[in-house]
Amino acid sequence: MLKEPDNSWGEDTKGIWSGLMGYLQREDVDMSTIAVPTASRLKAAKFFRAYPTAHVTIVSLRPQPLPRHLAFIRPFSSTVWALVMVSIVVWGVMLWLFQRMWSQVTGGPGIRVDTALLYIWGSVLGVQPKVPTSAVSGQVMVGSWLVYCLVIYTGFESELISHLTVNKARTRPPETLEDLVNADGWKWGIDSWLWTGVPLEYFTRHKDPVVVEIYKNLEVSRTLNKNFLLPD
Repeated sequence: MLKEPDNSWGEDTKGIWSGLMGYLQREDVDMSTIAVPTASRLKAAKFFRAYPTAHVTIVSLRPQPLPRHLAFIRPFSSTVWALVMVSIVVWGVMLWLFQRMWSQVTGGPGIRVDTALLYIWGSVLGVQPKVPTSAVSGQVMVGSWLVYCLVIYTGFESELISHLTVNKARTRPPETLEDLVNADGWKWGIDSWLWTGVPLEYFTRHKDPVVVEIYKNLEVSRTLNKNFLLPD
């Protein structure tokens, strides 16, 4: 059994291979182990069908608990919060319009836009302000809005208590390369003993924007072997 002196799988230079693949191409050896088939390597050697056990895997930080001081916004997703804000504005403007039309028809008092918006906002916060309208249409809108607030308030309160007592909210580890690129504050790297052959070829030749971004910010550590790191 021979060992490739440079610990290299080999590089293709105009059809002439170096390293381990060069041994096979020159027929200096009859077979080798641990070589991943690629389009260029298939031209230099024949690969057997194999079912190896993967001993290399991607690892990341264990999910950590999210900060507790942000627990009050976690019961709802960002989409739900946006819908609540939009509904406050829309309902407030509609209440003002209905009251304005009622006052023009009957000559009764109207309300200002800011008064309608503040009433709607106060209802969401659980404050019980005075109903700003005596019109039937306005009171129907106010009643519908209070039912809406009851649903929102009940759901928010139960979820908030759950988050504060159990603290089940945790960071979500990346599951795809897209997740890794989009994650805030994440870095990624690879040991130099792996940064050869197929992994290097994959990242240097791939045209996908996500893979290009991964390659651009990839940190390669210098290694003595698979277990010990050397300082830069």
